[in-house]
Amino acid sequence: MADMAEVEGGKMAQSKSQNGDVKSFAQQMIDDHTSNLNDVKALAQARGVTLPTEPDAKHKAMAAKLEKMSGDAFDKAYMKGAGVQDHKTVHAKLVAASKKAKDPELKALVDKTEAVVAQHLKSA
Repeated sequence: MADMAEVEGGKMAQSKSQNGDVKSFAQQMIDDHTSNLNDVKALAQARGVTLPTEPDAKHKAMAAKLEKMSGDAFDKAYMKGAGVQDHKTVHAKLVAASKKAKDPELKALVDKTEAVVAQHLKSA
């Protein structure tokens, strides 16, 4: 969910923001979360797990809210929601998942993702 939402949010920020720092952050979200989503899909396929194909209601609502905004208001809302809040939530879930993961490939992917998400949170 988070990877899909970050990619979509990043694309929206690329088209709506006029701020170079926000655009740069958004491009990093597109690049990193697309790569991670591909890794997640490959592992899920190998394990016979079906993944969601679209963001959940919470992420759809955030996207709808952001879609109506522009300028500085958009930038602030995007960075606060997608940049800080989502990454805090996902980081906490990844730390917990790393402790519980028994599958070594899953644990490796979770740990790799956790480091990237921690960096995103710091950047945001």
